[in-house]
Amino acid sequence: MNKIAYLQDWAVRYFHQTKFDLATSGLPWQGTALPARFDAARWLRASAHETNLALRERLAEHCGAELACVFPTLGATNGIFLLALALGRSGPVLVESPAYEPLWRSFEAFGAELRSFRRIRQERYSLGASLEQAHRLSRGCACVVVTNPHNPSGQYDSPGVIRALAEAVAPAWLVVDEVYTPFIPGAVSAWGVAQNVCIVSSLTKAYGFDFARCGWVAAPPLLAEQLERAQYYTPGLFPSAVSAVALTALEDLGAHYRVVSAHVAGRADRVDQALAESSRLAWLRPAGELIIASVELLGVEDDQRFARVFMAAHDCALAPGSFFGEPGTIRLGFGALPEQFDPALPLLLDFAEHYRE
Repeated sequence: MNKIAYLQDWAVRYFHQTKFDLATSGLPWQGTALPARFDAARWLRASAHETNLALRERLAEHCGAELACVFPTLGATNGIFLLALALGRSGPVLVESPAYEPLWRSFEAFGAELRSFRRIRQERYSLGASLEQAHRLSRGCACVVVTNPHNPSGQYDSPGVIRALAEAVAPAWLVVDEVYTPFIPGAVSAWGVAQNVCIVSSLTKAYGFDFARCGWVAAPPLLAEQLERAQYYTPGLFPSAVSAVALTALEDLGAHYRVVSAHVAGRADRVDQALAESSRLAWLRPAGELIIASVELLGVEDDQRFARVFMAAHDCALAPGSFFGEPGTIRLGFGALPEQFDPALPLLLDFAEHYRE
């Protein structure tokens, strides 16, 4: 089993040790963000079976799916792992590129043959521009795995595009990681757009519940039968404490999002203006209110060296794009709190102007 280099060699090693932060890809936990109506005593009286069933029922309602089709997972990444456990030996797996490394490492760990199709920067990473490529490469595949919105670029494809992709890769399952969808005003889930679509999501990125690690998978009945068996190889009954937090948050996710995202309001506009004035950095503005984006380092090939030198000089975290299969870029994350983010952006702009390989 290979290590997940982005997590082990970079994120875990650096991100929580720096003073400033241009890497955070989710909204941070804020102690006041737990809903006031959270009733700890109520959940202490409930059994693991009761909380697990209650969470599955609530997630099924949230997704618009049947109870038997929804499975709580320890974050979205564990949802991908659960799918890999169920499908990893069923045939080749086609994964988008650039890609978040755990998407494909999970399937690799179970011995799957990996294939990749390219999301094209010049086409704003649109899946619609890659339909023919995905159709050709998906022949014989057990599943095709994508993110929407795309990680690392932050671009978003409509349900119509996802439907077209599902049709192009059928009969393979189309797995859509939707963990960033709440950042897109008016966006809807891909659940139900085609019979071969399953979705993965969580409360960790958009709602500040990284500490709770509550995610889920929704899958069509035939695949759900395999996931029902696979779940007992991972958490089994979902942790009661996580279920309790998730159930409370799910009562009004919209209100909760407004609370925990207030500090990033208007931030994309400020980043857009700053990068427009740079001769060394270029980006495609992410969709909606998203807090991740791919930033091109003009004239730079070794993005990891760029990030290391910048971190050493300014005590600020960066995520090199080469870990996502896109050398010469960084995945800019701007979800951090103001005291970690606001001073850091000018430092990056100045550093990029003077940096030479």
